[in-house]
Amino acid sequence: MGKVYLYEDSGGGLYLHKHGDDRVYTGIELNVPYGARFELDASELDSGVRGTGDVGTIPFAQLDSSAGEPEVQRVAVWEDGKVSLLAHPGPDTLLYLGYGEELPH
Repeated sequence: MGKVYLYEDSGGGLYLHKHGDDRVYTGIELNVPYGARFELDASELDSGVRGTGDVGTIPFAQLDSSAGEPEVQRVAVWEDGKVSLLAHPGPDTLLYLGYGEELPH
């Protein structure tokens, strides 16, 4: 098993990146009521399932060059089946991560 990172931009856009891959998946849908969750998406990406036609890609270098700016931040990592927060994400991203409206205390 590997690592998959979740990035969030200042507009709430989400990006998935499998560690070591030269692509980043963009346009991640927040269909939370229908079962879309970071844990499932990360597991599928790690096992080789690629995004559907409505999910775009950009080179990792494009995302990495902006990662130090406030517009894009790495907010979570999925590693070996476990999700860990790396930063405080926005409310929609919290839902995608499975936390509901707020982080647990």
